[in-house]
Amino acid sequence: MDGELAPLFARHAAARTAGELLAVAESFARLGLLLYAAEAAVQVAARFMASGEPRRATGAETRAWTLMRSCQGARTPALVGLSLPGLTPRQREIATLAAQGLSDREIAARLVLSVRTVANTLYAILIGSPPPRAAAENNCSGPGQALDAADWAAPAPGTTAGRPPIASRHDHSGAGAMDVRELTNLPTPDFTYDPSVPGACVTGVRPYRKGTFRLNSEQSSGRFIVHNYGHGGAGISLSWGCAAKVKAMVSQFLAGSPQTEAAVLGAGVMGLTAATMLLDLGLKVTIYTDRKPVETTSFKAGGQWAVSVVETAMNQQDLKAIIKTSYTTFKDSIGKGFGVSERPNYCPKPAEGLDMVLNLLPGLLPARQRLSRLPFQNHTQPGFLYQTLLVEPPIFLPRLERDLRARDVTFVDKRFTSKADIFATAPQKIIINCTGMGAKKLWNDTKMVGVRGYLAMLPAQPDLEYLYSRNGYMFPRSDHVVMGGTPDWDKEDEDLNPAECKELVNIIAAAFGRAAPVPMPMNHIDHPGNRRLVDPRLSVSD
Repeated sequence: MDGELAPLFARHAAARTAGELLAVAESFARLGLLLYAAEAAVQVAARFMASGEPRRATGAETRAWTLMRSCQGARTPALVGLSLPGLTPRQREIATLAAQGLSDREIAARLVLSVRTVANTLYAILIGSPPPRAAAENNCSGPGQALDAADWAAPAPGTTAGRPPIASRHDHSGAGAMDVRELTNLPTPDFTYDPSVPGACVTGVRPYRKGTFRLNSEQSSGRFIVHNYGHGGAGISLSWGCAAKVKAMVSQFLAGSPQTEAAVLGAGVMGLTAATMLLDLGLKVTIYTDRKPVETTSFKAGGQWAVSVVETAMNQQDLKAIIKTSYTTFKDSIGKGFGVSERPNYCPKPAEGLDMVLNLLPGLLPARQRLSRLPFQNHTQPGFLYQTLLVEPPIFLPRLERDLRARDVTFVDKRFTSKADIFATAPQKIIINCTGMGAKKLWNDTKMVGVRGYLAMLPAQPDLEYLYSRNGYMFPRSDHVVMGGTPDWDKEDEDLNPAECKELVNIIAAAFGRAAPVPMPMNHIDHPGNRRLVDPRLSVSD
């Protein structure tokens, strides 16, 4: 290392820009000279502040503070007065304990906080600043054990629980991408699974409509009919926005009509949210359905908020309004008993269902971030981090049903056999058709295609607070850890297949090194030959 020091000190003396100083700081840290690295980081912060980039300046100061803490409180003239910038007393308290090497769980126990609160606080503090791993054995002021580039990016060997990744600089590629380096691995799931247990294997059929989902109105046989179906795997994600469009169409019709009642056909998420919106127009609403909400495909959904397995020919302005209304409505319901929460989603490749939202509506979701390595056991390849929502159907749908019944909405158990049967049974002149796959027969819609999917339902694991999309997908919910990834096109039966469910678990377990690798089946979501799950007109290239 001695041969590297003289040139490095010379580079430091000659460095003028923030980028040059940043490279020097990382070189010092790589060699284990953390105190020199901290001094260079302070200079980086000064350059960023002088150029009008306070956020990046704060990140550099945070890095300098973390490096200095690794040196057990050492001070040099350049570091006098340095403290972790811009924090509340609670944030400073958490950050100080973290710098001393305490884990999130240990900090939570000491401060009587939840582990999630600690992790989220540290993420908020450190975003934009990837600190190196603090190590007591590092020689901070002179040559010592060298740190290679992986020490800036990778977690300590053998660690499994820890904090979310820490973001560094924008690289302006893709959909708001950022370089990200990790602190420690996140918890590894328990893949113990018996598909023969009742409820452990679930089958649902996504109501996919070729070309575009249907959201329009018509008048037939003296009825005003609004069609709202064919959303494929994006029903929950688009539900509130589509319901708002239904409400707008009905409101326009009511301007010239004395009608006071409406019939909603179907008790899945599209029917329940549409009925909720119609109540705001003062209408008496009746829901006709042959399935209870807990028996619908919506109830069987995984629950990630993402616009996937769907096509649309809708104009972009209307589509943007639908997506924005849906997302903001869900986000506003967090903490109000609807089963909605914010979650990170880790992916080895760009997630089309989220990238299209970032492309259409910049700023609605937090920017996608690049990861040098997914923060999990047995993961060595780069990937991406998204921030989205988890909507838990076993909480969300029953809550909608309870609220509707409390507002005097009537549920009628009825299986319709034809459009004529609907008109003969339902006296209401306003009909909202949310029949999903049922529209194929009732409205002779030949564009409807069933896309069957299996879900493996593992026991709940509260320590898993992230979504995962590799070799399928994994959504830890409060009731189960849900694993899926089988879009079987042109399949409408709901027969259970325990072997398929077991295979879903094994494929994801293999990614974590907890099962032997298995060939990717043809019907798997990540098989190279499978069709795109987002309308290519809406996706964004990386």
